[in-house]
Amino acid sequence: MRMAKPVILSEQDLHALNALMSSPDSSGLLKSRCAIILAAAEGLENNAISQLVKRSRRTVGVWRRRYAQSGMAVLTSGAPRTGRRPITRSRVEADVLRLITEPPPKGSRWTIRQMASCVKASKDTVQRIYAAHGLNQRRSPR
Repeated sequence: MRMAKPVILSEQDLHALNALMSSPDSSGLLKSRCAIILAAAEGLENNAISQLVKRSRRTVGVWRRRYAQSGMAVLTSGAPRTGRRPITRSRVEADVLRLITEPPPKGSRWTIRQMASCVKASKDTVQRIYAAHGLNQRRSPR
């Protein structure tokens, strides 16, 4: 079984965490993160901490690791999230403008939905790009 790295708090961090925990302005998520770090500093394992703060073991491990890597700053700043990366319009726009001059895989002209599927964007995004560039679905340039 893997053992979690121990969390060692400085006096300054301990006071800051306790202040955040007792502040009425702190959000519930921030208080939960602080509770995770305080419990980890007491030597509790992730399973025990997850039951104490009513968060998943994975969440406890994530915040414990983030604190070990970056310290107090990571608790209050917006940490990078996991999941799908946002689609940037400039990339989609470049793909649409490149593909519009090529023949579509099926049919004689690009449909909005075909184009959206190829560039991995919504049909509304493709329609906005068509409108911004004066493109017409029925008369695509060749």
